[in-house]
Amino acid sequence: MHRTRFEKLKDDLIGEAVLLILKDNGPINFKSLAIKLKKMASTERDTERRSALSAAVAEVDQKGQGPAKACILTS
Repeated sequence: MHRTRFEKLKDDLIGEAVLLILKDNGPINFKSLAIKLKKMASTERDTERRSALSAAVAEVDQKGQGPAKACILTS
């Protein structure tokens, strides 16, 4: 599967958010990840990164629905 540059950026930003949560000794779950991504997006100046952060929030929100909602993300 070939991922686009945008998809790679989105995945990198999700990873960055996870690392920031871990640095703060926070729980890694869909809710905390969505909150961190939204916070990152609110301070991001680069339009491409802000767009990728918004897409990451949408992906995390979508994956956090249903039976998997209580699952903890792992690397």
